Amino acid sequence: DVDFWESQNLYTILMMDNVRTQLANDPKMALVIPAFQLIRQCREYRDCPQDNIPKMPKTFHKLMDSIIHKHRASPFDPTNVGGHGSTMYQQWAQQTTGDTLDLPCIKSHRYEPYLAFRYCQDLPPFQTHFTGYGKNKMTWVMHLLRTGYILSQLGGAFVVHYPHLDSHSRLYWNDGPAELLAQPKKDGKWYKPRPKDVSKTTDWSRYKRGRVDALFVKFRTWLYDQVEDESRIAMCDDAMDDDAKLWIERDDEDEEIR
Repeated sequence: DVDFWESQNLYTILMMDNVRTQLANDPKMALVIPAFQLIRQCREYRDCPQDNIPKMPKTFHKLMDSIIHKHRASPFDPTNVGGHGSTMYQQWAQQTTGDTLDLPCIKSHRYEPYLAFRYCQDLPPFQTHFTGYGKNKMTWVMHLLRTGYILSQLGGAFVVHYPHLDSHSRLYWNDGPAELLAQPKKDGKWYKPRPKDVSKTTDWSRYKRGRVDALFVKFRTWLYDQVEDESRIAMCDDAMDDDAKLWIERDDEDEEIR
């Protein structure tokens, strides 16, 4: 993604002898490049490159300073914990540059880290049915893991998300039932409604996200039925309930996905 800016040492680290040796020894090893985000540096919701660009951290020390002291950067997208929540950010901050640390498990099927890997014939193809915004990266990572890839986070290297405005594709994705987009209070606290809170008669196919989620369920069924399970990384014991977030039709009695 062009909205993620690489740390200035990323290529140098990838070319280190120990890193290249590990990739050579295991063709199904993928290196996780931890993702961070810069908080928009102008108060208004507008693109302000003159304020943002000078604050984009390019080195490890500037990144840590931006997180700890300046409070203008953080791990990427706290609104989508599943997206990068399997990355062990605290451990990464203590890693030596060029060292790798294997992820022991995955916390969400929505995990979509930025990866460096060998371009080999074992790589699964991207599913071209997932066009525009939504579930293109995560389905590929699911396929990657199913075929036996391991994920190991790389010390010292990172990418940072530039705080751009929402794209047309993202705005199209955000459209949905009014009951689901609202954030009412419950017991005096704000909460985000789930699909189960919406009327059973909702036609999810009216929305881009609903159509993509229905396609995702078909993809997952195909993946589990047709692709041999060679996984070397399991789901975590406390893995998230990803299905609860799907905008799809459910059975009345047991809430199972059709």
